[in-house]
Amino acid sequence: MNESFFRQLFQPENKGKRNRMAAAFFLGVLLLLCGRSAFFQEKETEQPQPAAKTEVRQEEQDIQKEMEEVLSCVEGAGRVRVMVTYRSGAEQVLAMEERREESSKSTEASVQTEQTVVLADNGDGQNPIVLKEQSPIVEGVVIVAEGGEDPVVCGRLTEAAQALLDIPSHKIAVLKMKQGGEG
Repeated sequence: MNESFFRQLFQPENKGKRNRMAAAFFLGVLLLLCGRSAFFQEKETEQPQPAAKTEVRQEEQDIQKEMEEVLSCVEGAGRVRVMVTYRSGAEQVLAMEERREESSKSTEASVQTEQTVVLADNGDGQNPIVLKEQSPIVEGVVIVAEGGEDPVVCGRLTEAAQALLDIPSHKIAVLKMKQGGEG
């Protein structure tokens, strides 16, 4: 752009042209700022989910199926069905980053902290860094077995459940399976 363009632009008869150019400039800046803040806002508020409920439920079902397989191998147990109840589900402790912002005004001092989940790129996208995984906490177990009327079999099944789930015997019930039933 040369000097004559600017001279013509700032002459009184080109006031409308100047206003339109200024409006277009400010509109462009406003759109850039709005688009940029919406982009960053989505990134900041998007928190990865530690573990989906379906994965947790599947883990609980897998524990029950594995217990059924193992306990049915106990001599005299026969067919076995197992139900495990949980006090709390599986949990993951995620790596968190904390940012502290301190500001002091003439009479007041304030501290703001913000925690965000730390993400790592593992090839298939960004996932949270898991520091520790805690297994679900078992509340109780019901074992229904064909051989559930025999006290020796009940004792063995109780001992096995105690060893598998690390719970006391008073949280385990062993019952006789009804005739011809699946439980």
